[in-house]
Amino acid sequence: DPIGESFQKHSFQPTKRIPFNIGYHPFEFLADTNSKQFALTCNGKNKLVDYIPFDSIVDVELLDDHSTIMHGGVGRAIVGSVLAGGIGAIVGAGTRKSNDVIRSLRVRIITNDVNNANIMIPLMNETSTIKKDSPEYHTIFVLAQEIYSTIVSAIDSCKKIETATNSQSVSNKIKELVQLKDQQLITENEF
Repeated sequence: DPIGESFQKHSFQPTKRIPFNIGYHPFEFLADTNSKQFALTCNGKNKLVDYIPFDSIVDVELLDDHSTIMHGGVGRAIVGSVLAGGIGAIVGAGTRKSNDVIRSLRVRIITNDVNNANIMIPLMNETSTIKKDSPEYHTIFVLAQEIYSTIVSAIDSCKKIETATNSQSVSNKIKELVQLKDQQLITENEF
C-alpha cells in the first residue's frame, strides 16, 4: 500500500480523517496531532500524498467561485462567525456578487514553503455547477468548513505553543539577569 508506506516514512498516524469525493476520485484530508502535520490523499490518482506541517501554514481561506468567504491565519485577528463555528472571519460578503449557483468551492492553504506555497483543495468537480440552495451544496459547504476549521485550529495551537515558548524564554532571561546582578557581574543600571 503506497499510502501506508508514505505514512510510515513521514511518521504520520492520522488522528482525524475527513473523506470527500471529487467526481469519482476519493480524497481524504487527514490530521496527525502527534507529528503536527496534515496529509491530503487522492486514492483515484495514483495514491498521491501531500504533507503539510502545521507550523508551515501561514494562512488559510475558503474560496467560493474565487472570492474569499472565510479567512484566518497567523498574525491576524480571527473574528468569530456562525458559519465557521466561531473560528473564521467572513470576508467580502457585502462586496461580491450573489449567485444562485456555484462552480467552485476550495480551501486554499498558504505555507512558508517556497516549493509548495499555495495548496488548493478543490471540494467539488469544477466542470459543473451546483445550486446554493441544494442539499449537495450544503453537504460540500459543511465539509469545507470542517477542513477550514481544522486548519485554523492547528494554526492557533502552533501560535499558542510559540507564545508559551517565548514567555518561558523571557522568564528565563530575567532570572539569569537577576543572578548576574546578585553576583554583582552587572550594575543596577545594566539590569
